[in-house]
Amino acid sequence: GLKEALKEKEERRTRVDKKQITEEVIEAISKVLQKIEPGYKIRIVFYAKGHYIDLQGTVAEKNVIYRFLKIGNERIYFDDILKIKIIDW
Repeated sequence: GLKEALKEKEERRTRVDKKQITEEVIEAISKVLQKIEPGYKIRIVFYAKGHYIDLQGTVAEKNVIYRFLKIGNERIYFDDILKIKIIDW
């Protein structure tokens, strides 16, 4: 009911546009992605559903064909990554 409608309205109000990133940033992200394997612990900032999400966790899957990482239940597409860092392997 009302609680869900208010939460949805607030979520829509706080949405942001996806940032354009430079070639240098794309290259840096690509270098880190090449090193990552399942089991690595990473910290990642990515764009999803109108928001930037800062997530730390263990990579469950890396799919280079469909270009995504999976951390827990979250599927993160390479093109949506703003920052990524390997914490532990």
